[in-house]
Amino acid sequence: MIGELFNGKYRVLRLLGQGGMGSVYEVELVETGERLALKCVESELLSRSKSSVGRFQREVRAMGALDTEHIVRVRDAGTDPATGAPYMVMELLEGEDLQRLLDRVGKLEPDTALRIAAQVCVGLQKAHEARILHRDIKPANLFLARRAGGEVVVKLLDFGIAKIKPEPHQGGPTTGLTRTGGILGSPLYMSPEQARGVSDIDYHTDLWSLGVVLYRALSGRAPHEHITAFGDLIMAICSVSPEPIQELAPWVGPEVAAVVHRTLKFDAGDRFPSAAAMLDAIRPLLPRGSSLREEHLVPVSEATCAVIAPKRPISLPPGDARRQMITRLAVRVGARGLRVGDDRGCVWDAARNRRRRLHDDRAVDRHHG
Repeated sequence: MIGELFNGKYRVLRLLGQGGMGSVYEVELVETGERLALKCVESELLSRSKSSVGRFQREVRAMGALDTEHIVRVRDAGTDPATGAPYMVMELLEGEDLQRLLDRVGKLEPDTALRIAAQVCVGLQKAHEARILHRDIKPANLFLARRAGGEVVVKLLDFGIAKIKPEPHQGGPTTGLTRTGGILGSPLYMSPEQARGVSDIDYHTDLWSLGVVLYRALSGRAPHEHITAFGDLIMAICSVSPEPIQELAPWVGPEVAAVVHRTLKFDAGDRFPSAAAMLDAIRPLLPRGSSLREEHLVPVSEATCAVIAPKRPISLPPGDARRQMITRLAVRVGARGLRVGDDRGCVWDAARNRRRRLHDDRAVDRHHG
């Protein structure tokens, strides 16, 4: 296809990637010169893989129904008149997916991991409001799109196994691939209800998967990833609680750990009730907001790893009362004997997920003022 004119509008420039459902090409819209991405089902799949065609069409419907910067925008879709193969044209992204980043750096700073999760929550909330379940949230499906000026925007990819739930008053079957006893998704990131093959899963399943992504980004490994036998992995997902993340990454603050482990509750009703609720829990931990830049996409620092965070949240009065209490304690012990957790002369700064030394009163005032 390279060099050809696709559907009379798009000049095919180069192959970007291939998968089980087809290929993705960089194309140029001849009329304007704009560069876009063309995804199409290969013609040979049309006759031998109806499921691939159905999955592709489902992805087109799901993505076309959503309008947010955190989900790849579909610009055009249809059927190639020459081959009869379905296609869609999307915005062209520059960057890499989260899986590639994690393969390269291992673990992320808690602040960076939370920024990524917050942006995913925004995209998921939009999808869930449109009654669309993604069902395959994993690092490879979270793209870190680079923009001019160093900004990075997280975008959800691959709605190929998405489930579109009908409106309550409509009834009838949902649009999706779930079937009784069937399992869909990427094993390490599947929720217990997905692993059991439950047919009527809801939005909580995406929150579980996002929790696993966050766990992996913070600790360097996904829960149960040491289990190689598929059957054993499914049993573990359904019955064995993930190891406390602070055992693997002691620098992770208790408030961050609480967010992670709430998403990983076996009972879906014990998780956050929505992506918006999860975002509300993350926001206080990101006082500088959830915007992401290229300089954030680096390994967790040695300084961060040297911190041993307290195991439980430390309750302190808010606002001025908190600042005054810290100041009084600092004066009383000469800013040297105050102990919180295992670090001398420090307090735990939950918002920034690290300890703060009391030697610089200006730093305390600046943060709480």
